[in-house]
Amino acid sequence: MTSVTSNNVTTEAEAEAEVNKQPSRKKRGSPGKATWLTPYLECWKANLGEPHAGKMAKFLRPLDKELGPEETLRRLEAFLTGTDPRYASVARFAETHKNYEDGKTPMSAADENLMRELKLAEGA
Repeated sequence: MTSVTSNNVTTEAEAEAEVNKQPSRKKRGSPGKATWLTPYLECWKANLGEPHAGKMAKFLRPLDKELGPEETLRRLEAFLTGTDPRYASVARFAETHKNYEDGKTPMSAADENLMRELKLAEGA
């Protein structure tokens, strides 16, 4: 098959070869290259499976700059271990990260009720 472009006849194979010669756009965050986001991606993957890197970058970059990478990662790990996977999202983490200061997992409402019941039982 041939295609005609401005008085030149070019075969499909020649056109394809021309396209392949042109340099491809370099993808940002090439696989295998560590970036500021890599520890967060690995943490998420270890706990919940494959993350969406674009969303993670959007929500974690401000925290990474504000808190530093160590504290942000510590809070993310606490969030992931203390949150039901059905409700875990990077957006939710960004909204609630203060609940995980110093890597502490906040008590659930059920845990708080149990603690109250135990204290009442001890006092009786």
